[in-house]
Amino acid sequence: MKKCIITVYYLIDNFCKIYQEWERKRLISSSNQRNKDGKLSLAELLRAEKDIIIKVCKGNISL
Repeated sequence: MKKCIITVYYLIDNFCKIYQEWERKRLISSSNQRNKDGKLSLAELLRAEKDIIIKVCKGNISL
């Protein structure tokens, strides 16, 4: 289980780096887009990703 937890943190860290870079490019490249309500925050995305990864590690979901 310890190895699984390390994997979860590794994947979340990589996701954060990619997501933040994508957000910067998306926000800078188009000034006429508006921020729509209903989008998930970064914390909500991370929670969803963490939950899925842990379920996969426990064997509850297969990808």
